[in-house]
Amino acid sequence: MQEELTLENYSERTGRRFRVNREQAERIKAGSLTREEAFQEFLANGGTPSTDSTPIPREVLEDPELTLDNFTDFVRERTGQSRRFRVSQEQSDRIKAGTLTREQAFAEWRNSQLENQSQEDEPNALAAVSSEGEDSN
Repeated sequence: MQEELTLENYSERTGRRFRVNREQAERIKAGSLTREEAFQEFLANGGTPSTDSTPIPREVLEDPELTLDNFTDFVRERTGQSRRFRVSQEQSDRIKAGTLTREQAFAEWRNSQLENQSQEDEPNALAAVSSEGEDSN
């Protein structure tokens, strides 16, 4: 079962940072909205990011030539998508503490993206297996 999308796991699950829109930013600045409430509004409106960014395909993520140093160009060449790797706030804190390198953060992100894609593929795989076992009479 896939865990619920939250403000805390949004970046890890989608590969994108959650961004408030201008109107929400103004309300946050005025103190009438929190970032969490902005995220809940985002989910209530369908949870679709303002950018039309699709996940990086599994074959690109699994390619052994993909590295932190060539990430932007590598992804652009293979998908046409303009992407940049960004560490999460939690990873940034660990880098500052000296317990994580950017390369390790990249490896964590890459593994989480592959894991999330595998979890999303599981229901489809189960449906295909269950339908194969049905009689076509």
